[in-house]
Amino acid sequence: MDPLHDFDQDLRWVFDSGENRIKTYPAMVHEAAFGYLNRYNVFRDGFNKNYICYLLPFWLGRTWAVDGDVCRKISLSGLYKYFYFLIQDAVMDAPPGEYQAGLLPLGNLFYLDFLEIYRNLLPEDSYFWQSMMK
Repeated sequence: MDPLHDFDQDLRWVFDSGENRIKTYPAMVHEAAFGYLNRYNVFRDGFNKNYICYLLPFWLGRTWAVDGDVCRKISLSGLYKYFYFLIQDAVMDAPPGEYQAGLLPLGNLFYLDFLEIYRNLLPEDSYFWQSMMK
C-alpha cells in the first residue's frame, strides 16, 4: 500500500472541488485561500507533507468500508477545517500591529464550508452535532 498515491483519483476530486469552491469566495481572499489550498495540494511541487488532514478519511474508509464519495467529502471538509485552524493560529501568533484583516473572514468561509459538508452528511440527531454542543 502506498499511503499517499493509492488515493490519487480521490485526492484530485478533493483538490479540484476545493479550487472550484474557493473560486466562489470574494475576490479579496482568493490569493490567501488559494495559497492555503496549493500549499497542501499533493499534485503541486513543494507541497506541505502534513497530509493526514485529508488522507485519514480514505485510510479509515478502507477499514470500515465507507462509501468513497463520503470519504471524499469528509476529506474536503477536513482540509477546510485544517485551514480554519491554521488561520486562527496565524492570527493569534501575529505580532502586535501585524494583524492580517482578511484572514479571519477567510477562516470563517473555510469553517462554514466544513460545516456545510457535515450538515449534508450527518442527520440533525447525529451524536456528532450533540457533541459539538457540549
